[in-house]
Amino acid sequence: MHDEDLIAAVRGHLYIEIQLNRLIERLVPYPEEIENSKLGWQQRVQLALGLGLKSQYGPPLKKLGNIRNKFAHRPDASIEDKDIAKLYQCLHREDQEVVLESFRHTQCQVDDPVDGEFKDLSAKDRFTLIIVALNAMLQVAVSEVERKPIAT
Repeated sequence: MHDEDLIAAVRGHLYIEIQLNRLIERLVPYPEEIENSKLGWQQRVQLALGLGLKSQYGPPLKKLGNIRNKFAHRPDASIEDKDIAKLYQCLHREDQEVVLESFRHTQCQVDDPVDGEFKDLSAKDRFTLIIVALNAMLQVAVSEVERKPIAT
């Protein structure tokens, strides 16, 4: 079970990191200048926020980094209810609704829906849904930046 949690935490973080890096590359005028800067996760989040990422994404992104770090430093780590509850609570109210709506929509699409609500899912399943929603939100942020005309 711990290996499955490790894979979920690291892979989930990786997908979000890819989107965050894409966003930074599009927001920084000379991205090649920071390409090898070895910025840590928290610094990348702060940079993205400083460049215009909506502040509502800061707390969940920082919490996600904390969850991933737990796995990097503790071989017996697992995705725990308390961590996922805190991650969910870090989400802006609108983003929490996106996660819940995704859960409800998914339940309508499957042959054997979960008996209960989002809060009744396993911590790993709740984590996965939050990651999918965060990933989509960051993809939207990247798309918005790509549509903006470049200032000269």
